[in-house]
Amino acid sequence: MRSRVTALVTALVTALGLVLASAGGARGEEESGMAVPGDFRFASIDGGEIGFADWAGRPVLVVNTASLCGYTPQLADLQTLWEEYGARGLVVLAVPSDSFRQELGSEREVSEFCTLQYGLTLPMTAITPVVGEQAHPFYRWLARTAGFVAPLELPQGPDRPRWAGPRQLGPGREADGTGDSPGCGGGAGILTACPAGEGPGPVFIGSEIYRRSGYGPWHPLRIPRVSTVTDLVRVLGWLSPSRFRAAPCARPAALHAWHSPAYVAALERAEAEQAVDAQTRVRHGLGTVSNPVFPGMFRRPATGVGGVMLAAALLRGGGVVHVPGGGTHHGLPDRASGFCYLNDPVFAVLALRAGGAARVAYVDLDAHHPDGVELAFAGDPAVLVLSVHEEGRWPGTGALEDCGAGEVWNLPVPRGLHDDDMARILDALVLPAVERFQPDAVVLQCGADGLLEDPQSRLALSNNAHVRALRALRPLSPRLMVLGGGGYNPWSVGRAWARLWGEILGQHAPGRLPPEAEAVLRGLRWARPGGGRFVTPQEAWVTTLEDPWRGGAATEGVAERLAVLRARLSTWI
Repeated sequence: MRSRVTALVTALVTALGLVLASAGGARGEEESGMAVPGDFRFASIDGGEIGFADWAGRPVLVVNTASLCGYTPQLADLQTLWEEYGARGLVVLAVPSDSFRQELGSEREVSEFCTLQYGLTLPMTAITPVVGEQAHPFYRWLARTAGFVAPLELPQGPDRPRWAGPRQLGPGREADGTGDSPGCGGGAGILTACPAGEGPGPVFIGSEIYRRSGYGPWHPLRIPRVSTVTDLVRVLGWLSPSRFRAAPCARPAALHAWHSPAYVAALERAEAEQAVDAQTRVRHGLGTVSNPVFPGMFRRPATGVGGVMLAAALLRGGGVVHVPGGGTHHGLPDRASGFCYLNDPVFAVLALRAGGAARVAYVDLDAHHPDGVELAFAGDPAVLVLSVHEEGRWPGTGALEDCGAGEVWNLPVPRGLHDDDMARILDALVLPAVERFQPDAVVLQCGADGLLEDPQSRLALSNNAHVRALRALRPLSPRLMVLGGGGYNPWSVGRAWARLWGEILGQHAPGRLPPEAEAVLRGLRWARPGGGRFVTPQEAWVTTLEDPWRGGAATEGVAERLAVLRARLSTWI
């Protein structure tokens, strides 16, 4: 990425130098009545004013940006350029614009998003129009200067392109790019257009870091999960470029919103040194059997956090986003816990609220109780935390009577819980509670460790339980973020989360998967923890996505616990 962006920046700085020469500009043009670069000033993102004259004699890279487009992760690379080359004279000026309907609603939101998500410290203007009659004078001047940005005016009517090809800064030159670019409205020196009246639609957020990193040869999370889901939905034709976004890696400063700076620094240091001392192990839970040291132990969970923060930004206008790499709900403020180094569900809620969702409902269907999420929001009346988890299982929290300040709902369930039980729980508790709460956004954690085939629980659900929950919760809020979570059988995890994405899109797999999809599943290898022998998958695990419904008589104890929570629900809110 760095070499690609550096090459682009070299071309851009060269092109800008032809016109700007220095930030002050040549005064010869002023004599003819035309403006020069040094004349242009912008409102600053923080309420002040900035202009090219402030950087007289220095090359200035002007970058159109947008917080909600496919090129947004390039902000991290631009920040790197600013950090590495700013001392040598290069200025990187970000110009956020909503001209392509891909920016947040206020300067405060843009500033918070860019700072928390990417740690931006480079100069940034206020939200600025860049096309049409309302364009900032600098952009109108560029359009007049030998077609320096071409074309600024997009064709109208039936011939208007659904996706405008990228336009590189330079005298009328088109950058190499495709018409079906996965993003719109941002990037270094790039202008694109979104279809009029269309939002981004459902989005799948993933990353190749999940394919390249693992927890070690015998850890339960050594298995391919997100990469399996991504490969499955791609070969099924369910993941067009316009639906996919690469999760950025959240910067350390962003993580301080929940995790302590000392812990974040320790996690970074452990990744860099691939070792921890005894004090760090005791204080921060790093380097243990559950939370081992491995390459990527900071970047991988930080990418999970970056993914949910990007999802929250994309959901500002409503919709559904699937982040299968999310769901690490055990992370604590100053220590790793239960395979979770960071707590991305906490950041999902925080980012949704920062983006305008005043009330957020968090629903967790993992076999394990989300102790970290409950710790974060148990006293917050604007966040509903509802968990259905196996009783007696680690971490041992989430008792029936634990209700926080009133918006926490815990239903510990007996082993053997099946689809009919979960259907009753959904109808009697989950849906009424969420509907009564009236959330502006819902975060649904779909840990797959409650499925019958999973080695880390004794529940007996099929993947129909998660699909039914998603289908029922979707109409209860304008914004829905669907996370992954636990899940330690690679076949059941991959099939379950692929089904969720299909449900989001309205797609349904055939009774028998096509050969390409079967090949993805047949290519998986898994040995049960401690067993040593590779598991031979059942034929249904590699030929289908949809499990058979797993029902039966009501599991003993479920109805009585539901009755306790139903009684509380009758007097709640």
